Amino acid sequence: MTGYSVDTSGNVVATSPVDIKISSSDLAPKSDSKFGASMNLDARATVPTTALFAQTDPTSYNNTTSGTVYDSLGNSHVLACTW
Repeated sequence: MTGYSVDTSGNVVATSPVDIKISSSDLAPKSDSKFGASMNLDARATVPTTALFAQTDPTSYNNTTSGTVYDSLGNSHVLACTW
């Protein structure tokens, strides 16, 4: 596989394609402090029948969604969002 080489600023420096070198070494993990979600709340939804929220009580919320997040050791966890 070939491509055009670039400098550290991303500027193309080669005039002809060169072999692409992909490192197979382990990369150090990089932490992130943000989790983004985009949603559209349904204005037609009824008010939950239970006044106090409890994640284990589906009558206290209308919808739920989840995603996978990873801790500092690389272990996966489920992040659940309910509304």
